[in-house]
Parts: sequence; C-alpha cells; structure tokens
Amino acid sequence: MATITWKITKLDRHPSYGDMTDVVYTVYCYCRAVELDESFAEIEFNINIPFSNSDSFTPFTQLTETQVFNWVWDLGHDKQAMETLVLTKLKEKQSGNLPADELPWAG
Repeated sequence: MATITWKITKLDRHPSYGDMTDVVYTVYCYCRAVELDESFAEIEFNINIPFSNSDSFTPFTQLTETQVFNWVWDLGHDKQAMETLVLTKLKEKQSGNLPADELPWAG
C-alpha cells in the first residue's frame, strides 16, 4: 500500500500589502504516493491565494503548513480526489501505461 505525502515547497509573498507585511499570494505544493519498493508518483501544483481582509490575517512567521493547506482545500482543491489521482498515476506508472513526461517538441 502506498504512503501519501503532502508538502508545501514554496510560498510567494508580497513584501507589504496595506499595513501588513509578507502577505502570501501563491502556494506551491505536491501530493506524492510512494510504494514500499520506493516507486512513486506525484502531482505538483500551485494555487493563487486571494487576499480577503486584515481581520483574518496571520503573520508570515506564525503560519503553519496545516493552515496553508487549509487555504488550498478551502479554495477548491479536493484532497481526496487528488490523492486518488496520484494513486492512479502510480499504478499506471508501475504497469508501464503512463506516457513519458516529455514535451511533444522536445524530441
């Protein structure tokens, strides 16, 4: 059975926005499925974070990965669907049915 891992890899932020500093506007993350034999598949994506209001602002240094992932889920990325997709991608990769991750013009 595969182990699924979620990770935030980068946060883009505005140095200042109104009277706030270090305001996050893009989250970069991935969902990875790894089998016991160390074969894996992953989905990388980024999502823009709309600014809502200063009442709910959390200073950058106080953000947690859980809080930022909650933004991702609240903005419409379906966690369960993405985990199902990455597991499907892993099974296809293991069976040899997954197309190469090459660009059509790179050949």
